Amino acid sequence: MTPANFSFHDWEQRTDPKIYVVPPLNARDLPRPPDNYRPGHLSWGKNPARGRGIQRGRDKRRLAANKAFFLTSVLPAIESELNPAAWHDLGSQFNDPAFHARGGFVRYELGERAGWLHPELEPEKLARALEMGATPAT
Repeated sequence: MTPANFSFHDWEQRTDPKIYVVPPLNARDLPRPPDNYRPGHLSWGKNPARGRGIQRGRDKRRLAANKAFFLTSVLPAIESELNPAAWHDLGSQFNDPAFHARGGFVRYELGERAGWLHPELEPEKLARALEMGATPAT
């Protein structure tokens, strides 16, 4: 399968395409994420557990704000050009099965285990999963 042509992580971190190798759609002049929070240093003299809790809460708010902005402003501009691997990455990033389905992936289950497989791009994995007894989820 070809690599993803867009990375939400690189977009959110504002990875500079002049310095780093980024997927092709990330090299475009896309709108910047509204929240650029990055956790800072924790002082060991204070309560580090409380500081990490505050950082986790702030990080969740950052992701929620950037996800909402991405879905309304950035995704409509690039969705027709996203390849299946990019849809898979977005589905994993947002924990949303709709993104996997838009990329052509099908969820196969075997007992408690499950995974998203692309029938055309991953025929070897699909054959192995079917051989083990996996079935498509409904």
